[in-house]
Amino acid sequence: MVDEKSVENVIAAVERHDRVSHISINNINGSALEQLAAAMQQPLPTLNDFRLESWNESVAVLPETFLGGSAPHLEMFILRGIPFPTFPKFILSSTHIHYLFLANIPHSGYISPNAMVACLAALPNLEVLSIGFQSPLSRPSQISPPPRTRIVLPALTRLSFWGVSEYFEDFVAQIDTPLLNDLDITFFMDFIFEIPRLRHFVGRAERFKPLDQAVMVFKDRAIWISDSDRPPSV
Repeated sequence: MVDEKSVENVIAAVERHDRVSHISINNINGSALEQLAAAMQQPLPTLNDFRLESWNESVAVLPETFLGGSAPHLEMFILRGIPFPTFPKFILSSTHIHYLFLANIPHSGYISPNAMVACLAALPNLEVLSIGFQSPLSRPSQISPPPRTRIVLPALTRLSFWGVSEYFEDFVAQIDTPLLNDLDITFFMDFIFEIPRLRHFVGRAERFKPLDQAVMVFKDRAIWISDSDRPPSV
């Protein structure tokens, strides 16, 4: 567990803003996160890899000014269990990112499908994308009509999702992933379960054309769909 004392050491290290390339904090508690968020308000121009994870049920919302609001040299960004509602604006500056992992997003950090798609359009190098929500409350108020044009994620090879089917349907209707060859989906159980857009999305992925089987597993609280028998990664 990363507590207030440990965070003091992190804050002291990042005071040399032009020399920090990696930050990895795996299990931060709520009060320590508040202290960290308040202190890390300046840009880190050389930051390459960033990981921040919390397993607390209630943690502070990261402010718009976190990390100075931009990280232009990021290639990997991992955030678990921490609300960051202004993330779409933040990530627009990180056009070199290859690996994006947003897991266990609290409802206070909900990002709509439209906002998620809009920010991903600025990431042409994105290869791996994982999006996972903490609660079935995180769903669009209504599914948007199919767009006339879709954004292309030209480098994406792996997509993982954990959330409600309405969100995923709205999201994948807006994207094309020509190189996608690995897809893992876990849906929260719901009374309404219709996923027609998933079929069209898979059909647009060139590397899925030879696919002749998929795995669907029903559990007490979730449904898992994958192109392999590997457990979900979000």
